[in-house]
Amino acid sequence: MSLLLILVFLYWCSSNDWTGFYYSDKDNIGDESTWTIKSDFISLEECRNWIDNVAWNNTNYDYECWYKCKYKNDYWMYICKETVK
Repeated sequence: MSLLLILVFLYWCSSNDWTGFYYSDKDNIGDESTWTIKSDFISLEECRNWIDNVAWNNTNYDYECWYKCKYKNDYWMYICKETVK
């Protein structure tokens, strides 16, 4: 039983459940062609580091890091456990 708990814990710790959304022009955030999306981050910190690297010297951007999201066909949208800026 303890081996099973260890395996579950290791899986939970190593799951890549964060997704980063970088909006390069926050004044035109509705234009999906300006978005950059990257999945499979291990942590919020890793997502934010990616945003910092992508944004580099852009001062007119916005971003979100999504945690454990699933697309819901009923609503035509993603439902996330957490969304962080």
